Amino acid sequence: MTRLLLFLLLATSSTAGAIVVRDDVDDAKYRIPVSEFPALVDMPGEGHGVLIAPQWVVTAAHVIPAHAEPEQVVINGIPRDVERVIVHPGHKRPPQALADQALATWDWTLFIVLLSSSDDIALLKLAQPVTDVSPVVLHDGADEYGQVVRIIGKGATADGIAGFDMHSPHRTELRRAYNTVTSAHDR
Repeated sequence: MTRLLLFLLLATSSTAGAIVVRDDVDDAKYRIPVSEFPALVDMPGEGHGVLIAPQWVVTAAHVIPAHAEPEQVVINGIPRDVERVIVHPGHKRPPQALADQALATWDWTLFIVLLSSSDDIALLKLAQPVTDVSPVVLHDGADEYGQVVRIIGKGATADGIAGFDMHSPHRTELRRAYNTVTSAHDR
């Protein structure tokens, strides 16, 4: 199950809004201590990555700012210098007009369609190897369909009743949820 965590972190990342949690479940049941997943990487601003090797982080390309590559990330509470950023050449950055339209109308459909047709992945090479955190194990199989996976992150959350308050923090406490993979493709 842990091997699939990376897959789900990337597959579910999006700037399109908050993760919706069940309104009939106490939020405390979702929260976990940061020590449960020290390989989670806090990107500047918003978004996360995952430490996959002592000097490498994988993240969604859409969390890399268009105007400036990140100089530092935080792993296990410690700032780490970034040496190099490699964004997949097939990544399609959504035009600002599309993002503005989504924010104005709360209709993120076109934005999500563009991201899902994009190679939304990037690698960050750290200046120094991380020695105090074990990297996650990458999944290299083709048996995702039907597997139960953990989704872990510190992103914004909302429940299905009240929705997400745009003025609330976009980086919150570490939470965990589970989901079942209902489709898996070569890409």
